[in-house]
Amino acid sequence: MTPEQRLREAGERVVDVIRAKNGSTRGAISSNTPWPSVGIYWAAAAIACATCCTLVFRERIGVDRTEHPIEPRDFVPSLFESELVDERPQHVRAGDADVILVRSDGRLYAYGEHCPHLGAPLSDGWLLDGGIVCPWHGARFELTTGSTVKGPATSPLTRFETCVRDGRIEVRLLAPEHETVPRTTARQR
Repeated sequence: MTPEQRLREAGERVVDVIRAKNGSTRGAISSNTPWPSVGIYWAAAAIACATCCTLVFRERIGVDRTEHPIEPRDFVPSLFESELVDERPQHVRAGDADVILVRSDGRLYAYGEHCPHLGAPLSDGWLLDGGIVCPWHGARFELTTGSTVKGPATSPLTRFETCVRDGRIEVRLLAPEHETVPRTTARQR
């Protein structure tokens, strides 16, 4: 659904509320509605639309803030393995990308630093029941996949691949599944 369609739907909801208040089935403003009331209805609709536009388009509330970095494509050194505390997210820079590293049960995980809901720093979050919890609104993401377990976030975290070389954790962007090149097989005749 496009932003214009969402805005139109929000306006239709305002009109539906006005219809319910007015008791009119023909429209929000019936021929019996006194003119001062008409102005109030239009003012209410204008305020609702302006508020919606401000929240969505200017403040980006309710907008998917998933990071879509294109770097690093190659492994980039980020942190010495000995500096990473177990079971606690830690912010690092990997090239130009902000990343959190987490070691849990001996495995390393790397995700984009910011929550896709409102951009909270996930390095301030904590681990709970096999997931990482956003510090601002409590969204929880599966630690092994980055998928959303509990809202208000609806998008998964940006995933990075990790490896350890010479005691240093290296990170690179993990290509989304829809961008991976499928294996080709010989045609069967």
